[in-house]
Amino acid sequence: MNEIRSEKESTCLSKSISHYFAGIAHLNSNKVGLIINNTDLTYSDLLKKSNQLAAFLFNEFNIKNGDVVGILSDPSEWSILSMLAILKLGAVYLPLDTRYPQSRLKYMIDDACISILITQRHLTGLITPDSSFPILYPDEAADKIGLFPDDFEKQDTSASDPAYIMYTSGTTGKPNGVVIPLRCYPMSGIS
Repeated sequence: MNEIRSEKESTCLSKSISHYFAGIAHLNSNKVGLIINNTDLTYSDLLKKSNQLAAFLFNEFNIKNGDVVGILSDPSEWSILSMLAILKLGAVYLPLDTRYPQSRLKYMIDDACISILITQRHLTGLITPDSSFPILYPDEAADKIGLFPDDFEKQDTSASDPAYIMYTSGTTGKPNGVVIPLRCYPMSGIS
């Protein structure tokens, strides 16, 4: 049993999440990969749209390997597309829960030193305006994002690169950020 697990784990660590997702998307291109808010997207749609968003973030905001990108979003296609695009770029996503108090969101954003915030217009009241990072409303920029190539490739990530930052409650009363590397990203069912 341990030998099988070790073999599968080593396979999962040898390639980026983006690589695995692209493989799944190509094998299941016409199958529905996401159903959210009355929107169905096929795996092919998810791959192409996340590639376009990755190209947009790279070209318009110079997001690159290691940059931290905040995502403050209600569940939507853009929250999923954003995670996929950020991982494709080798950047790190910071999930920000819309239920958190404004002070906690501000602390997390400041502590993580985000390069950009991806959010929805109706949620901007949850954050303190700050000129140190741009804000992207992808649903409003969808037409512009759609002009970017849907075959964008940037795969220079390794298993030790960070995938996302998770904040714990913190024993000092302030949240503590824990960087989760790609090798620890949930990979069940992927081979």
